Amino acid sequence: MLTDTIADFATRLRNASLVNKETITLKNTKLIKTIADVMVSEHYLESASVEDGNLTVKLVYVATKPAINSIKRISKPGMRIYKKGHELSKVLSGLGIGIVSTSRGVMSNTSAVKQNLGGEVLLELW
Repeated sequence: MLTDTIADFATRLRNASLVNKETITLKNTKLIKTIADVMVSEHYLESASVEDGNLTVKLVYVATKPAINSIKRISKPGMRIYKKGHELSKVLSGLGIGIVSTSRGVMSNTSAVKQNLGGEVLLELW
């Protein structure tokens, strides 16, 4: 049984980008769909659509190199990581993004800092 769907999502994205796969399909959950939508809005993914209960994600490649060089799970089921709005730091000096679950939904760390919102830091990617 899969207990950490976010880590599974990150691993599937990492592995797919390493072998230059165009799309991946995984079981749809509301949280994973929201994270994928944030990644689409930040141009790390091309699209994320739900078909027959499955989430199909299309990856972005720039000159045959994947847009996602690294993706890392920060908060884990055994050790949750929470930060306040002013404590959220830039990822890779602003070249990457963090994905944060706030009281107003899942958003990038730059959006959370602008709105002075803190929350659980889910992922960092660049």
